[in-house]
Amino acid sequence: MCIVAATVDHGIRRRLVAVALFGLMLVRNGDSVAGGRHQSVAFVPCVATELLAWADVPTSCDDLIAKIQTTAATVEYPDQSLKVTQPTVYREGVNAYWISIMDPVHHMFVEYVRMTREDQESFMRKYLTALLDSRPQEAYRLWLAAHDYLFPINRSPYGRDPDLAEWQNTAAKVALEIIARDPERRARYFRMAVWHQSCLSGTLPDAVADDIKFAMRKPESDGMYWWSLRNLAILLIATGREDLLNGLDRHNARERHQQWRAWIEANQGRFTPSSAGSVWVIDPDKARDGGADFFPQMNVFPSLPTFEWEGPLPLIPGQLNQIAT
Repeated sequence: MCIVAATVDHGIRRRLVAVALFGLMLVRNGDSVAGGRHQSVAFVPCVATELLAWADVPTSCDDLIAKIQTTAATVEYPDQSLKVTQPTVYREGVNAYWISIMDPVHHMFVEYVRMTREDQESFMRKYLTALLDSRPQEAYRLWLAAHDYLFPINRSPYGRDPDLAEWQNTAAKVALEIIARDPERRARYFRMAVWHQSCLSGTLPDAVADDIKFAMRKPESDGMYWWSLRNLAILLIATGREDLLNGLDRHNARERHQQWRAWIEANQGRFTPSSAGSVWVIDPDKARDGGADFFPQMNVFPSLPTFEWEGPLPLIPGQLNQIAT
């Protein structure tokens, strides 16, 4: 196999492995018959592991995380002097640098979640925790690989792909679990969410608030329940009501939402974007206005996805939204 591996194109290698693994699955499931009896093949797991390693396919969540974190760019980062002398050329160079990383890591992530038989919640919990706990460049690579699963800007899960929507809902459930219990990870998660402008850009927050109100009337099995509860968590932070987020779970979600909803309705027309961060505050000089939007457009979004950035600057969020989703 090592001799073949040196001469086979990487893409072809993956296809060969897929065919080989399919054949092994047939054997393992008893589709190989000899003498009228199904045969058990003990070495199938060993061969499968070797085939995956040969194809450079991640064999576990930990392996996937490590491969993504260490993926190198295939183009050089632009010279910093261009930032002043030729800003357009500089920005194009930044995009090219990161896209050369994002394309392979996003493909790697998508292929892995399509093929894995791991428990979805366990996988997403480990992945998101690693993302939130990693150094900036490593965290950003994990972000690029899975941003449309973990931080999509849509009001609802992507309807065009049921499998993707299922993973997105799982990611939302896990994210809520983490940020409701862990203030430090909550702060890092919220920064990434607002940097990406997840459910917070333009007039989207009012629509999201209405989506949450509708979803809270549905059972937990509804496709929008966990998605909306995660969005509620983001809006609780953005409106300074982390007291309602602490310990938020499926048991108290509806009560907490009712408290928050009653509070924003009592202060409708009084919210104003803070000049100090990505939050809304109540203007004591404004009177309640039942015909006004709840949340005027935010003015301040972080320029970087992590608190302590180091290394090459990231993509612009608006451009990221158009890529690999």
